[in-house]
Amino acid sequence: MDEAASAELELLQAMFSADELEVAETSVACLLKPRTGGAALSRHVQAWLHIELPPTYPVAPPRVRLQRTRGLIDREEAHLLRAVLDCTADRPGECCLFDLLEVGSDAITEINGGGECPVCCDALCGDDSGAHVFLSPCFHSFHATCIGTWWHCYEPPLRVAPGAPSGSETEEPQAGNGDAAAMAARAGAAEVCVGRLDADP
Repeated sequence: MDEAASAELELLQAMFSADELEVAETSVACLLKPRTGGAALSRHVQAWLHIELPPTYPVAPPRVRLQRTRGLIDREEAHLLRAVLDCTADRPGECCLFDLLEVGSDAITEINGGGECPVCCDALCGDDSGAHVFLSPCFHSFHATCIGTWWHCYEPPLRVAPGAPSGSETEEPQAGNGDAAAMAARAGAAEVCVGRLDADP
């Protein structure tokens, strides 16, 4: 690694805390979080951007991937990764780690302030319709009515409980229902106002 690349790594280590940046001999991982302030909706999404540095970096471009994502659906992960990849393509032969992190932060901030409901694929917020957003414990976001309708339409099959007499059926919970569905059900989901998320947690 040349002097410019080494200086770039030193600058990043000075800018980020140890909780936000992991530097190894041939790789860098940085926590991408939305910038705060001004967002009408805050989903609390985040992702680690893992950057592999080839021996000839910056002549050879870095290789990037996402790890430990939180609250992002597949399309959003693809959008975030594409923004970072486009940045590497725009800077051939240049030190670009800081630019990659800036582009990644911009993209995840944009996603955090909006995005789509995974159930209906419509915008979570922004049409001033008053639709409320449900934030699950795993930080995935849904329209409250969508997750409520999904839960009320879900009917786990009836199964015979172990040791029960023949012909008796009981309703067994199904593995993998997820905390989001359970919380939506407890909230009375389809009709209850779950509440709009604020910009600050």
